[in-house]
Amino acid sequence: MRPFVAISHLLLPLLLACGCEASLNVSREPELVVEAWIEEGKNPVVIVTTSVTYDELPADEEALAGHIVRWAKVWMSDGSKTVNLTGVPTDKYFPPYVYTTSEMRGEAGRNYDLQVEYGNVTATASTTIPESVPIVDVMLKHERGSLYSAYVVLEKVEEAAFCRFFVRLNDTFWVPSLFGNFVYSSAEDEPDKVLLRRGYDLDMRDYVSNFISGETVEVKLCTMTEPMYKYWQDFDNNLFYGRTPFFPAKSNPASNLLGAVGYFAGYGCSTARFVVP
Repeated sequence: MRPFVAISHLLLPLLLACGCEASLNVSREPELVVEAWIEEGKNPVVIVTTSVTYDELPADEEALAGHIVRWAKVWMSDGSKTVNLTGVPTDKYFPPYVYTTSEMRGEAGRNYDLQVEYGNVTATASTTIPESVPIVDVMLKHERGSLYSAYVVLEKVEEAAFCRFFVRLNDTFWVPSLFGNFVYSSAEDEPDKVLLRRGYDLDMRDYVSNFISGETVEVKLCTMTEPMYKYWQDFDNNLFYGRTPFFPAKSNPASNLLGAVGYFAGYGCSTARFVVP
């Protein structure tokens, strides 16, 4: 199963530029950006870049490649051992270069520490992988023409969970579902169903939230800590409201990183796959 594509500080100014002149980073000095996560049962992934300043836009993929940091020193600890992550090129992500290791896999309930060094910058963060919320079923509702709404049915849980949906279409990349953040607390009478929307697109002007007949869709429900929930909430708000001149996005999303911008997430995960009729 192919993992997430990173859509964050490196690409967010491009997404905003599609709609307006607002900027998240108006400085001419790029900042170090760390996007890191470890999923339950999976190896860690760390992407290190420098931020795109607004005066560099518009930028194509070749120009963005110049922001990839290939010589950082990256360590991750699970409390029992500390592992040095190796930088490798990959076609499974954008940007197409990640730091990872086969010596560590995510475990629910475990704490993880991250340290990234590049030049004179040191970034650190800690996170925890929460217990996952199982997906019971996916229900489709015909809307019009070839468009369908999708509702994900979730198993009951004892405690409220901070959640986010990620989706991928036709075995391409995982991307965040638009407004896929929610706090899940079980209803007492029957399993809850939550609306699932399509993922982000670089050109959001033609965005459709429904799914289209013939598409093969995978949904991943990730549970996370509250700081990561706030990060993705800010990210969504910046993307949506920052595209208009009335609500310009002028700040980076809330971060659990010290020394850099970005995030370090621990994800408890459950997945489901369906085909739109």
